[in-house]
Amino acid sequence: MTVEKILFALFRSEICNETLLEEYKEAITPKMAGALYSISKSHDLAHLVCESLDKNGVLAKCGKQLEEAFCQQRQLAVCRYEQIRFEYERICSVLEDAKIDHMPLKGAIIRAFYPEPWLRTSCDIDVFIKKEELNNAIKALTEQLDDYKLAKRTAHDISLFSGGGVHLELHYELIENEENVQSVLSSVWETSKRAKDKTYCYEMNDETFYFYHVAHMAKHFLCGGCGIKPFIDLWILEHQIPHDEKARDALIEIGGLQTLNEKAKKLCRVWFAEQEHDEVTKQMAKFVLSGGVYGNLESRVAVQQQKKGGKIRYAFSRIFLPYNEIKVQYPVLENKKWMLPFCQVCRWFRLIFKGRVRYSVRELNINAGISQERQQEIEKLLQNLGL
Repeated sequence: MTVEKILFALFRSEICNETLLEEYKEAITPKMAGALYSISKSHDLAHLVCESLDKNGVLAKCGKQLEEAFCQQRQLAVCRYEQIRFEYERICSVLEDAKIDHMPLKGAIIRAFYPEPWLRTSCDIDVFIKKEELNNAIKALTEQLDDYKLAKRTAHDISLFSGGGVHLELHYELIENEENVQSVLSSVWETSKRAKDKTYCYEMNDETFYFYHVAHMAKHFLCGGCGIKPFIDLWILEHQIPHDEKARDALIEIGGLQTLNEKAKKLCRVWFAEQEHDEVTKQMAKFVLSGGVYGNLESRVAVQQQKKGGKIRYAFSRIFLPYNEIKVQYPVLENKKWMLPFCQVCRWFRLIFKGRVRYSVRELNINAGISQERQQEIEKLLQNLGL
């Protein structure tokens, strides 16, 4: 009995309300429990495994040390949920009072459809606002919630952190640099509706929320790792939420994500309905399970090599950031492209003085060391997913 089979049997038991079969219970030994803990923790799902083991009466079979470790992860998940729920309500209250249109994303929506909302953990709070309201939103949040501090800006969001360490991502773009995806998401405000009992809080309609989820999965695959959690979300979106399949499929087609959507749903059926693997789902499972929540550096570099066109081009792109990427770090470059060489040098000094040189050297070493076999494996996976 493999770790993968037992892991997803435990997930099915909790998410799909199935009773764990005796053959799985018998296979849970302290050694197997150690492997389950390791992989589930790397995907931020140890709390879910703990809950399933406990409900099926086999948590004690893990051994005292692992039982305590699992229970600690469950307790942390509950605490994280309560902290994030509290901060989310504070944030939305400020935006509502400031009359700023806003839209919750990702976990804030999907966790309501889990058996218990704390089972769907999040690393941060994601809220979407209109780009023209960005400065007003930052001003309102940092003035009304004086423990929130501005951290950094990327091409699609602003990061703020609370005094308690809660990370808020204030998105002003949903998915950047993908023309087909943007063609769907550009009308998100027009197709959304006001949340119940709110004036300035909006909710995506079902098909747009589903499309955004699949598009976000595509982004993670192209960044080197997706994790198990988006597949659990996808299963719940398919089986726990009433929906119009044709409306969802129409947006998926416009966005050019038919292949990924089809293969992701197939892998969900393998993991949550015990269907057989095919070649592509085996590739996907290997890629997802080996990477943790966000993938690993080796996978990220291997994917980027395919996007950039080889090792040399990838190394060059990391040493000399393209204009569209570096201008996010240096807004002064907007309409002043002649300053690009100066900003490249400033970036190198920042890497040196912020202690990022060792990481950058490691990244370049990994780039040089990736085998041709690994390159071909990643290339084939991306092709098979239509990415």
